[in-house]
Amino acid sequence: MDVGDLDVKICEGSEAVHVALAGEIDLATAPQLDATLQEIPRTKKIRIDLTLVTFLDAHALALFARADRDGHAGSGRVELVGVGPLARKLLTITGLDSLISTPG
Repeated sequence: MDVGDLDVKICEGSEAVHVALAGEIDLATAPQLDATLQEIPRTKKIRIDLTLVTFLDAHALALFARADRDGHAGSGRVELVGVGPLARKLLTITGLDSLISTPG
């Protein structure tokens, strides 16, 4: 699925739904990504791969926090993987690294 300057690929596994992102997550692309994430059943963990994300802003952080909060109702917690240095710094500064799993 192509959302503006963001490419989204979804692969459902037995324990988690893997969401691979490539491009930018910002004001223009966050609403469409949010709608895509809302379509994923909250019965599994959602593993969001940021390896190919070239830019993210506060809209992305809010989206990740909301998706994780929504997952508390089921077992659909969010895990961010492939978190680069800039994204990790933003997650740390905002305190989201203590709320959302970011292994590695």
